[in-house]
Formats: sequence, structure tokens, C-alpha cells
Amino acid sequence: MQVQEIEQKKQIKEPGYPSFLELNVTHLEPKFKHPTIFRCFNALQPEDGFYILNDDDLKPLYYQLVAKKGETFTWEYIEDGPLRWKILIRKFLRVSQQQNELSKKELYG
Repeated sequence: MQVQEIEQKKQIKEPGYPSFLELNVTHLEPKFKHPTIFRCFNALQPEDGFYILNDDDLKPLYYQLVAKKGETFTWEYIEDGPLRWKILIRKFLRVSQQQNELSKKELYG
């Protein structure tokens, strides 16, 4: 199944939030939800994001993303159940530990 087939081709603008595409996975079989969301995540450029709509909490997906992608994203609940969950995922550049240590040295001497 292509990601384009399930994405809603509209920009969603939540008050106080950026405008991103919304991925509604409520109609997908459970076995297709995580792979579909991973494909969308992998297609993101740094600073891009998307909203996920689902009919149950995707907390297991959060832990799976952390395990596979590390600290390269933010995860924010826009709606937190009990009937509908909406999550904003944003990708950002990963700073290596070495670069982080160099930055600390520059800042603190």
C-alpha cells in the first residue's frame, strides 16, 4: 500500500501549531499502521512533521520510533483519547554526541 493512498491531501492547521499533512490510520488494519507511519516518518525532511489520527493510543509506536530512530523527533499529543488520538510528530537534525561536546566546550570553555 502506498503512503499516498492513505494520506489526506490537505494541510491541517491547529491553533498555535504549524500546518502539516494529516495521516489518518483509523481505517488501516493494525498490522499496516506502524509500517505506514514509519514510511511517512522516513520521507520527512528535518523540521517537517505530520499529524497522525488513530482510534487508540500509539504509545507503542513512540517506543518503536525511539528504538529505531533515536532522538530525532518530537512527539506531542494534540488529542489524547478516549475515542480519538491525534499526535504531532516532527523530525529534527540529530546532533552527534561529539558535536554536542564541542558545542559545550565552546560555550563553557
